[in-house]
Amino acid sequence: MCRYKYAFYDMDGTIGNTQEGIFKCTEYAFEKLGVKIDNSYESLRRVVGPPLVHAYMEYFGLSEADAEKARDLYRERYSVTGIYEMKLYDGMEKSLKSLKDAGVKLAVVSAKPQEFIDRIVPHFGLDKYFDLTVGVTMHEKDTSKAHLIRRALEHFGITDMSEVVMVGDRMYDLDGAAELGIDGIGVSYGFGDIEELKNSPHVFIADSPGAVAKFIKS
Repeated sequence: MCRYKYAFYDMDGTIGNTQEGIFKCTEYAFEKLGVKIDNSYESLRRVVGPPLVHAYMEYFGLSEADAEKARDLYRERYSVTGIYEMKLYDGMEKSLKSLKDAGVKLAVVSAKPQEFIDRIVPHFGLDKYFDLTVGVTMHEKDTSKAHLIRRALEHFGITDMSEVVMVGDRMYDLDGAAELGIDGIGVSYGFGDIEELKNSPHVFIADSPGAVAKFIKS
C-alpha cells in the first residue's frame, strides 16, 4: 500500500529542466521592452516557480503594467519555441510509470497557462501517466499554488488531505501545499536551492525522481 493515493507534480524544475525556454523567453521579453537585466543563472532562476508578473515586479522592479507586457512578450516566444525547450529529468518517466503501476493518481499542477501544459504533456509522452493537468487561464489573477492545488482536489473529490502529496522544487509548491494541509516533497535537482527547501514545510527532500517515487510508495 502506498503512502499517498494522489501525487501532484509541479512542472518547471520538477518534471523537466525548462531552463533554456524560460531564460530565453525572459531575455526576449525584456529586450523587446528595452529594459536591461542581469541575465545570470542566479538572477533568471528566480522567475521559475512564481507567477511571471509577480516575479518581474519583485525581482526586476517593473510596474504591474510593464510586468504584464513582459509576460505577454514572454508568451509570444514561448508559445512557438520555448514551450518545447525542455528536457525530462533522468529517471522521470520510469518513476512516473512506477507510481502509475502502483495505482497512484497523478496530476500536473503548474502556474503555466493551461493551453501550454496541454501541449507539453503529450509532446513529451507524459499523457499516459497523468490523470489531470491543472494550469491557469492566460489572464487569471489568482495563480497561487494553493489555488491551483485546490482545483485539483476538487476535481478528484478529495476530502482527506493525508492522501495527497505535492512534489515541487520551490518554496511556492511546498508553502502552497502546507496552506491546504497537504504534505510536500521538495526536489533538490530543480531550480530551488537546498536551503530554500529546508526552510519550507516538507516531509521529504528528494535528490532524484526515483527517490520521490520510492518515498511515495513506501
